[in-house]
This record gives sequence, structure tokens and C-alpha cells, in this order.
Amino acid sequence: MRIVEETSHQERDDTVFKFFREAMEEIGSVFCMQDGRPLVAERTQLVVVFTFVDVVANYWFEYTGRHSNGQRDRFVQWVQRYVLTEKNRDYPNGDFSRLSAERLYELRSSLVHFLGLSNQEESTEPIGVVTNTLPEDAVTKVREGFKKEGKMIIVFRPKQLYNLFLEGAILMLGEWRGTIEQAQSDEAKKTGYVEGIKRVYKKILREGAVRVEFPKATKDAS
Repeated sequence: MRIVEETSHQERDDTVFKFFREAMEEIGSVFCMQDGRPLVAERTQLVVVFTFVDVVANYWFEYTGRHSNGQRDRFVQWVQRYVLTEKNRDYPNGDFSRLSAERLYELRSSLVHFLGLSNQEESTEPIGVVTNTLPEDAVTKVREGFKKEGKMIIVFRPKQLYNLFLEGAILMLGEWRGTIEQAQSDEAKKTGYVEGIKRVYKKILREGAVRVEFPKATKDAS
């Protein structure tokens, strides 16, 4: 607590945004390729991507100071506000408009706990995850194959889903930054932003893992 009080708002602000930049970079690293092959399997990529959403949604609730009814509630509210919205430039791409925040949470839980795909019952549109490198014409054939059986399938690549969530996080951070401009003429907004960043900063200190630059080893003078 003493550390927070002795730290300036600018330092807290810098720390918070640095933390999010690092999280985005590290999550994105699961899509690295070597010799034309992914270093991380697609299902594991999705687990990491959904972990990113959990992290961002948790900090969003901390920033707003709103009450949460648990992880599902945080996930669904964040996805509805920043992901499944026309404001998200990646939302119109692919089949995302046919997904709900609740269905995405089911998928998240199934992947995180069972490395599986959720709710593939007859009453729901099945979800198909294809490799990031699969050509678009091959994806079309997948859709056509299911269509012949009278089914519509929701198909996406892990990298597409990551881009969708990443754009949601950028929207959120942009909204936070936008508050600074409004705060110039609105003291209440300024106070709200400062307090929100302070709550996120405190949570990062308590629970976050940040990169630390270790001092270089020096040669023994003796």
C-alpha cells in the first residue's frame, strides 16, 4: 500500500500500459512459426488466447470498480462491450457475428479444462477450428461439406480469434486514454481515471508478473 501511495499517477499509468503491451506481445508469440510449422498447437494457442481475455476482463472490472459475480460474468460483459460489437474492426470478419459471448465462454471453459470444443449438440451450430495456414478455399470446402449435411458450421482460425480479442483490448485501452482528454474539463472524470488506474496498478503489484531487468554482473575487482 505504501508503494502505491508514494508512486505518482504518471508512473502508475506507465506501469499499467506497459503491462498490457507485454501481455499482448507474449500472447501473440504463440503464433510463431518454424520451418513453416507452428511451434504451438492450435488448441493450446486457443487456451492462451482465452487466458488473455480472462486477464483483460479482470483488470477491466478492477478499473471500473464494478461488482463481479465471478469469472464468467467478467468474461461475458467484457466480450459484449469490446469484442462482439461493430466498433471492433475484426468483428465483421468470418463467422464471429454468429457467436454470442456466452457461447464463447463455453468454448473457453471447454478448452481450458478439457482441451475440447464445447456444446456441439444438434441444436447448436458446431464450431470448427482450422489451422492458421489452411487456405481459404479449403475452409470453404469444410463449410460446403457441412452444408450438404444440412448444418451451418462456425469456422475460424486461432489467429483470427486472437486478432478479434486483441482489437477488443485496444478498444478498451483507447477508451481509458480517451478519458484523459475529457478529464481536462471534467474533474469527476479525471478523478475516476486516476482512481481506476490506481486500482489496476495495485492489482498488478499484488498478482501480476512483470518483466524485470536484472543488473548486469560485474567482475570481481579483486
